[in-house]
Amino acid sequence: MKHDNAYNLGFIAKMNKRDRVPAHDEKFMNEFKDALTTSNFEAWLRGWDDANLEYVKYNSKNAK
Repeated sequence: MKHDNAYNLGFIAKMNKRDRVPAHDEKFMNEFKDALTTSNFEAWLRGWDDANLEYVKYNSKNAK
């Protein structure tokens, strides 16, 4: 798995209200466990965190 793919999957996971840690997502782990290197795991977390930041920004703008 490329870093970009891991990042995008993390971003999509947040948008789909999945857990931040992919190990908690059994379906994901079954499909990608062989490809989850440390750097891919970090890319996943970056993607999830970036999606979370976007979500917070969007909600704060709409709350005004």
